[in-house]
Amino acid sequence: MTNNSLEVLDTAFYQTITCNSAVTFDEGLSIHKYEIKPIYGKGTITVILVDGIEIIISNFKLNQDLLLKNTSDETFIRLSFLLKGRKIIYLEIDQEDIVFETQESYLVSLEKQKNFKVLGKLDFKEIKIKLQNNCCTNQGFNSKLICKKLSCQDVITPMNEDILKVVTALQDSLLKGVSRKLYLKGKVLELIALQTENYERKKHTNYTTKTLKKVYQARQFITENLDKSITICELSKELFMNEFDIKLEFKNVFGHSIKEFCTLKKMERAQNLLKNSEVPIYEIAENIGYKNATHFTAAFKKRFGLTPKTYRNQM
Repeated sequence: MTNNSLEVLDTAFYQTITCNSAVTFDEGLSIHKYEIKPIYGKGTITVILVDGIEIIISNFKLNQDLLLKNTSDETFIRLSFLLKGRKIIYLEIDQEDIVFETQESYLVSLEKQKNFKVLGKLDFKEIKIKLQNNCCTNQGFNSKLICKKLSCQDVITPMNEDILKVVTALQDSLLKGVSRKLYLKGKVLELIALQTENYERKKHTNYTTKTLKKVYQARQFITENLDKSITICELSKELFMNEFDIKLEFKNVFGHSIKEFCTLKKMERAQNLLKNSEVPIYEIAENIGYKNATHFTAAFKKRFGLTPKTYRNQM
C-alpha cells in the first residue's frame, strides 16, 4: 500500500487535499463544496447532509494515487456508485483486496472502516451515500436483511440502467428547499431498493462476475462512442472476448442485440439534443455517427414516427 501514493488519515482528508470550502444551507440541507488543491490535482467534492444521510459527490482527477487510512470504529450503511475511475479497497490481511471499477456499485454494512486507494491520473467520479443505522429503522426496514459485508464475494455488481438513471437524477436535481430535501431522501431509498434488487437478480443468473463486467464494459464503450459506427469485431477486440460470446451475452443481459442497443442510444441522444439545444440537425447526425443526414432522418422517423425537424418544431 505504499508505492509512492499520498497517505491521508480519514479525519484529515478535507484539510489535506482540498481548499476553498463553501457552505450553504437550504431548508434542512447543508451543502459543503470543496475544491481539490492544485498540488494534488483538480476537481471538486460536494457533501450534502440531510436527516442522518450523507451524500458525497466526488468529481476529480488526482496527480498521484491517494491512500485513505480510516481510523473510525463507527458502524453505518454505505452505498457507493463509481461512475468513472478505479479504487482499491483493502480488506483484512488474509483476504484478497477488492478492485472497484467504472460503473460498479455496492451496498454494505460497515462495522469496521477499511482503507482504500483512489488511483491517480484517471478521471474519478463517485457518488457515496452514508446512512446511520437508525435511518433504516426509521424507514421501516432492517438493514441486516439487505446489506452485505465488503468481504462477500458478490458484493460488487455492475450498475444497471435503472440505477444509472437514478444516480444521474440525484446529482443533477435543480430543486430547492423542502422539495429538494424530500427528493434526495426519496432517491436514496430508491437506490437502496434498486441495489437490493440487483443482488437478487444476480442470485438467479449463471453469469460469473468476470462475464458481467465484460458485458457492462461493452455497454459503456458503446455509450461513450455514439459518434462512431462500432463493429462487433472492434468491440470484441476492445474487450478481449470472442464475437459470438459478446453478442450472445449482451442480448441475454440487456434484452437487445448490440446493433439494436447502439441505435436506441443514438436515437435517445438525438432526441435529447433536439429537445434541449439549437444544434443544427446535420450536426446532430454527425454527433451520433451518421455521415448522411438523410439516413439519420430516416432512422429517427422509424423510431419516433416524426422527422427530426417536425419533432423539434413540436417541442
